[in-house]
Amino acid sequence: MRDPHVPLSLLLLVLAVVPRPAAADCEPATAAAATLAAPQAVLKQALGGEADPDLTPAVRDAIVALKQGLARLVDAEAACLSGAGPQPEAFAQTLAARSGSAASPAARIPDAQTDAVPLSPRFDVRLLQKGALLSVVARIDVPCGEDALWLLYERSSAQWRPVLQWTSAAYDRIDSAWGSFQYAVSPRDAGGGWFAATAHVRPWCSSAWSVIDYAIARPGATAAAPQVLLAENDGIWWGGDDLGRLSVDAAHAELRFHGSSLDPEVHNREYVRRYAVNGARAERVAPVAATPRGFVEEWLVSAWPQAQRWSAADPALQAAHARLQAASKSAATTFGATRQCADGSTQVQLTIQDGGRYFRIEGRPVSYRLKAIAAQADPSCTRELAEPSLY
Repeated sequence: MRDPHVPLSLLLLVLAVVPRPAAADCEPATAAAATLAAPQAVLKQALGGEADPDLTPAVRDAIVALKQGLARLVDAEAACLSGAGPQPEAFAQTLAARSGSAASPAARIPDAQTDAVPLSPRFDVRLLQKGALLSVVARIDVPCGEDALWLLYERSSAQWRPVLQWTSAAYDRIDSAWGSFQYAVSPRDAGGGWFAATAHVRPWCSSAWSVIDYAIARPGATAAAPQVLLAENDGIWWGGDDLGRLSVDAAHAELRFHGSSLDPEVHNREYVRRYAVNGARAERVAPVAATPRGFVEEWLVSAWPQAQRWSAADPALQAAHARLQAASKSAATTFGATRQCADGSTQVQLTIQDGGRYFRIEGRPVSYRLKAIAAQADPSCTRELAEPSLY
């Protein structure tokens, strides 16, 4: 019975702001959530044991089943939303309640799995493009790290329809999981099109050296089949807590991270991967490195058609590229001084096998170009430049 001392208008207001139980709101989501318990139990047992990068078939299948169940859960909750944009934090809490977890966007370091009992799925929910896209990242704990599932929905006719479902394929070794997953979605172009860039670090049970995978894609015929424009990977050192810095603008995607150097005495250097995205193409563009030394390394390790774009129009450079690239793969490679020259260019000394080479570089990072390679230092290059401090 209603308390006669409480105004009816106030009672109705209270009822309006108190959320109903999640199970009463979206029955398909309740059914999807019920499928999560069995694979979670298998993973709980695996995470409580000794760390092993090789997975048993049961654990492999449990990871697949859990991610499939989470996809059905998020799909169902998104379908039950009205056309208006949800509150990201509230939506994350709803998903967390369904899966028995606490919503948290925090990423985990790839090999930092030390919990005897696994954390439940964690959800990062965001509205993008002024509320036109709903993004949900679900992260799950796996042996030695974490895996991720990314789901993206677009508002259409008062409904949220799936436009992207992206995750790893089934795997038997933990280094195929998507640890430290991140994404960036571009603004829409004049035709309404957009693209997404992603990156993830492969987990492992030891070592701060790993591999970072990165990709650029557009929506495809179905959410589970995006149009992949680029899929690459490089070695990464994340011991300095740099798990990759991903960004996009309307026509570019860029990833920066730290990896190994050709010079064994240089522990790591910054890598720059920047791409111009045009239609179905993603083409690498400048800057290709953050420092003159980094540029020399990129020039050496790249295929000639790419290195040629960063070189002066000198036929001798192609022959030098082939010779020095082959030598750097089998002989010790060490850097000497980096010096500023009188004409404003930069000289980088590199010793490979049979002696020193002096690389003459013009421009700044956004426009580095290799002008020449000489066997002798130029006496006009006198001011030594300090390399940026590394981790």
